[in-house]
Amino acid sequence: MECKLNNTRSVNSSLGMFSMTEDNSLLELFFEQSVNGFFFMMIDNPIEWNDSVDKDEILEYVFDHQRIFRANNKMMELYNAREEDFIGLTPRDFFRHDIEYGKSIIRKLFDKGKLHINTAELKFDGIPMIVKGDYSCIYNEDNRIVGICGIQHEVTERMQMEQSLKESQRQLQHVFNNSPAVMLVLNDEKRIININQTGLEFGGGTFEESIKKRGGEAFGCVHAQRKKNGAGDGKACANCKIKNTVADTFENKRSNHKVEAKLTVLRDGKLEDYNLLVSSIVLTEKPDMTVLVVLDDITSLKKTETQLQHAKDKAEESDRLKSAFLSNMSHEIRTPLNAIIGYSTLINDSDVELNEIKEYVSIISNSGEHLLALISDIMDVSKIESGELSVSFEPIDLGAFLQELNAAFCRHNRITQKKELDIVVDLPRNNIVVTTDRTRLRQVFVNLLGNALKFTERGAITFGYKFNEGTNVFYVNDTGVGIPKDKQEEVFYRFYQLNTVVEGTNNSGLSLKRFGGTGLGLSIAKACVEILGGEIWLESEPGKGTTFYFTIGGAEVS
Repeated sequence: MECKLNNTRSVNSSLGMFSMTEDNSLLELFFEQSVNGFFFMMIDNPIEWNDSVDKDEILEYVFDHQRIFRANNKMMELYNAREEDFIGLTPRDFFRHDIEYGKSIIRKLFDKGKLHINTAELKFDGIPMIVKGDYSCIYNEDNRIVGICGIQHEVTERMQMEQSLKESQRQLQHVFNNSPAVMLVLNDEKRIININQTGLEFGGGTFEESIKKRGGEAFGCVHAQRKKNGAGDGKACANCKIKNTVADTFENKRSNHKVEAKLTVLRDGKLEDYNLLVSSIVLTEKPDMTVLVVLDDITSLKKTETQLQHAKDKAEESDRLKSAFLSNMSHEIRTPLNAIIGYSTLINDSDVELNEIKEYVSIISNSGEHLLALISDIMDVSKIESGELSVSFEPIDLGAFLQELNAAFCRHNRITQKKELDIVVDLPRNNIVVTTDRTRLRQVFVNLLGNALKFTERGAITFGYKFNEGTNVFYVNDTGVGIPKDKQEEVFYRFYQLNTVVEGTNNSGLSLKRFGGTGLGLSIAKACVEILGGEIWLESEPGKGTTFYFTIGGAEVS
């Protein structure tokens, strides 16, 4: 090999340079008992290391001719080796698992003269390890390299822990950045020093715009925007659960989890309300305290909960009303059936006078009509439930239609013998024809008029038709008992019955009266109106009466 070597030097002569005397006993003790591994490697012949030599060739030589000649006990422990196996080893032996990697390490050491580095090596039993070392070149008087010395200790476990920590930090940062919840880190001044992507999207700003702001400012809290000093100022802020939860964590150095709170933000001139779960977690206490704030948006969940609760309440109410309906239906069906059966039996009695027979026949007829109406209501409810209630549009002479209804209900009123009650029809001045379903329109009027007759003992029932702001409006007005304000929406519920209502006043105040029925009439009327494309509503005052109004969507008027 072409390299400049000093043949007068050898390993044996180099040993003389490092022989210990009795005066060096303390140094020897330190060498042997050190917690770090110490070693010396000497090259068979000194080498030059500069640009005038072929460094690759020099390295090849060093890898086979630089040998361990002294190492302490800690080095043996480090490599799981015995001294007789360790002394005399070359760099090729230490880097047998990766020669090129080993050459790159030696090259760096020779280039710099000193090297602090972690290297991947193998113990003698084949177990890989990471060694942290400080190495120095040893030079002779001609400035040639005669060997190297080094201090080593194993850092495998520490490096693995550091790597594990870095991986954990990377994973945590990934979770932070990609969490569907808003996450922000606050310093001891309660200002943002870090915020995730969800937080930026929620607040509508960039990372640079959000940093150093308070949470309320960054997220557009309406109360923060209305105050000169920003978030935390004002009565609304004093009662803010978000602010108070975070403040409690800073003041008492304790974490809080899933506190329900509300936040109203102002964006583009519009107010938006959010339901949030707030968690505030202590990250660090020293040297400066930092707190992680997590905001889970549960607005949609709250809306769903409200809807489910409403549906549950409605279902429970429906079950209750159905039970009441079935209980009442037994009475409603048995009453006309008993009348029909009873008076039919009496007619067969040979002693019955003719005028009594006519009265009995009238009662049987009325009971039959009542039973038929009851069955019709039940059938209509079934059709409404299944969506099979059909409509058929035709031109209707409204004047004639209302007169027919008036005649029928006047006759019915005479039968009920309500002598203090008048039924009045409000006919349009001009002959008006509307195109709609005759059966459904009649059904609406019949149910509304029947309801008025049931709840009105004296005064008048007026029904008709009028124009209101270009819309054709039908109405039924009575002077009956009226409907309390808190019951006016419920009267349209299926199976609902206003069993106790105000009838009038006496010296002791208001009196109450119970009324029967199936609780289907008004719900059927409402369903028919909606099928015809209209809407129905009412105005009422207890003790004075009620007016039902309804429209028919798309009805042609001529």
